[in-house]
Amino acid sequence: MRILLLTGSINAKLASPVMTKIVNIEDRRNQYLNTIKRYIKESDFDTIIFCENTKSDFPVEECQDLADEYGKQIEFIFFLGNVTCINKQGKGFGDGECIEYAINHSKYLQDDSACFYKVTGRLFVENINDILKNSYKNENCFYRLGFKALTVGTFFFKVQVGFFKKNLMTEYKFVNDSDGRYLEVIYYDILIREKVRAFNPYPYINGLSASTGESYLKTLKLNKRTSYIFNSLGLYRVNGIWSSLFNFIKKKLLLKNTIS
Repeated sequence: MRILLLTGSINAKLASPVMTKIVNIEDRRNQYLNTIKRYIKESDFDTIIFCENTKSDFPVEECQDLADEYGKQIEFIFFLGNVTCINKQGKGFGDGECIEYAINHSKYLQDDSACFYKVTGRLFVENINDILKNSYKNENCFYRLGFKALTVGTFFFKVQVGFFKKNLMTEYKFVNDSDGRYLEVIYYDILIREKVRAFNPYPYINGLSASTGESYLKTLKLNKRTSYIFNSLGLYRVNGIWSSLFNFIKKKLLLKNTIS
């Protein structure tokens, strides 16, 4: 079974962390709707889960009818997240809480041996079917955000339910955007010690960044060839040789700054 988990927060004004630029409710609702429709019609996922943390209205029946037409299973989970902590600690808290809630409540995520692909709900992975074909044997796939970055992409990854429960499920509680403790940093610090793979091919993301309001597609057009080369060299692997090298350099610089 190929399972997709989409996380969402339609009413960003309810939980409005400082670094969120896209807050118009109707715009966000339409972006989620259009993305879900694309995954139903264009992707090879059999099962789609949409978990939303502001209990906002959503055209569930419209999506259900489309899923039925394409022979796919779809599940909607709505709950009210911890608004106080999301506003105080950042949107990574809300995203992590969404994943935890989905794992605890989705009928499709109760088997610890099952794997799912997590995508931030307003984003579409343009080469998702190629990724599905090439990553089906790998249980856990993450990638670094740039070959020098000591962070992982949390808007798209593949993970086994049991692995996520053991290593990542409650780590969102330590997010603090104001101190630079982003979810991407927290996950990286854990995953660098684990056996995880990178995606092949490199994922091409289409959508708007909630933090900047800018299109990922602009970056895609500029970096498609470069990312292909870097991915082939293993530069985006979380725990590959390049990641270890940059992590070593970072620790040396921190030690030097502490001594001085």
